[in-house]
Amino acid sequence: MRGNRLSAVRRILKAHLGVVISEGYDTADDALYNQLLSSKQTQMATEWNWEFLKDKWDAQVGAGARYVAQPTKTITGINDRFNTDNEVLAFTKYSEIWQPVDYGIDEDDYNILDPELNQQQDPILKWQYVGNNQIEIWPIPASAARIRFEGFRIPSPLVSDDDLVDLDDELLCLYVAAERLAKAESQDAQTKFAAAEKRLMKLRGAVTTKDEGIQMGYKYVRTRGNRYTVPITVARNNPGP
Repeated sequence: MRGNRLSAVRRILKAHLGVVISEGYDTADDALYNQLLSSKQTQMATEWNWEFLKDKWDAQVGAGARYVAQPTKTITGINDRFNTDNEVLAFTKYSEIWQPVDYGIDEDDYNILDPELNQQQDPILKWQYVGNNQIEIWPIPASAARIRFEGFRIPSPLVSDDDLVDLDDELLCLYVAAERLAKAESQDAQTKFAAAEKRLMKLRGAVTTKDEGIQMGYKYVRTRGNRYTVPITVARNNPGP
């Protein structure tokens, strides 16, 4: 089940680990369990594109701006960034039509329109994540623009008992339990791992593995192509009659 409270999920994990749960039971390892569940959730959210984490973000790009901050709120008002370890697509609205913006900027692009020379052109054609929550835009837009990102939210950290778990609670608990039991060389580890894999197979019918071809931080070629055109005006010195 998704959306369960961390305190309830932690009890499920303890049950899988065979920890006796009773009133006044020892909570010394709760912080460790919280971290293990949170880390496993982050790992699995990166390995798979979960549809329920899919969302959209808008960033306003001012005229003459080369960089823009990664948006921190979805268009539906959720305070969260898109996960830069998952698939991210970008679009810009130009002449009232949404057009794809390809990922990856290199020297070939700078040779066409050089941002260091403040060469500007509409529409935005490319983008890339440059770290520190900053996004580079190419070419520098000559007029104000909007760029929309479609990606996947970052799962919320699991720290407090009331924090909600984004992924399936049983899936997380089975994997964490399998790893803990394996570390303790318990014979139950393989059983838990097999159960976790079976549950993942059941759940993953609604999700897809991330497309490594568009993983951020790497140069790639999208299936729809990286083709773009830049209008160039050629002036003749001696136009003639």
